[in-house]
Amino acid sequence: MTRLTSGDLSGLAGSLDLYDQQLKNITGRSLLQLSCAAAGVPESEFIAVAEKSPVAAIPITAGKGIISGFSLTIQAIARQIGLPAFVTGSTDASGIRDAVSAGACIVIMADDESYFALNLNTKFIAENSAATAAGFATALQHMSGGLQGRTVLVIGCGEVGGHAAGKAASFGASPAIYDMNEQRSSRLAFKIKEKDRIAVNIERHLDDALAKYHLVVDASPGSDFIGVEHIKESTIIVAPGVPQGVNPEARALLKNRYLHDPLQIGTAVMLVSAIFSKRIV
Repeated sequence: MTRLTSGDLSGLAGSLDLYDQQLKNITGRSLLQLSCAAAGVPESEFIAVAEKSPVAAIPITAGKGIISGFSLTIQAIARQIGLPAFVTGSTDASGIRDAVSAGACIVIMADDESYFALNLNTKFIAENSAATAAGFATALQHMSGGLQGRTVLVIGCGEVGGHAAGKAASFGASPAIYDMNEQRSSRLAFKIKEKDRIAVNIERHLDDALAKYHLVVDASPGSDFIGVEHIKESTIIVAPGVPQGVNPEARALLKNRYLHDPLQIGTAVMLVSAIFSKRIV
């Protein structure tokens, strides 16, 4: 996973009501509604079990260590979608012990390599990369009025990009993919063809691809490489993770045709998926 910084999370936990309203303005869905749709779970069913599904966020010290505010932000996101949530007083293995002792249904934690939610009752693990991809692809589905029969350009063929291409395909879209590493593009195209029986366009020149396609998922680790010259009146971009590939001038031009957040959507979808032990497309 891309390692966040404390700066990425600054003020996030205290501004989730505002974020929810902005998300509604962009997608027509609240964080709860979007996360349920992405996970394939009826909102009413989630609401029925939410209060009985406590979530424990466990700080992890391995690798580069704890990101200031990370666990508290996870707690706030869980509460925003109606889940009782707490941060364990201890870290690492002791934190897991504390979570079990306190009756947690879900434990959620991250280190430098992985971010996941574990359902302690079913032993199901929901991975953040799939959840993030599903959340943003679902947001694009709502923002665009539907992906059936349309082409979606996915930039970046790593874990999130691969899952996003697959989720877009599940909505009836034809994925086009671009990665600086052409072997990675070829591997993803083969995987999608084997799984979904659809052909994938492999783009070799990013400027040409951005000129050709209007619906974009930016799942790359690049920064500020999409500018105003790439934006058309019909362009819609969803951008999971950090840093942002769309530069500030292009973001201002896109306005409500651009969606980005560093943590909220992926975390919410992951929690819904974990609670229902439901694997995401």
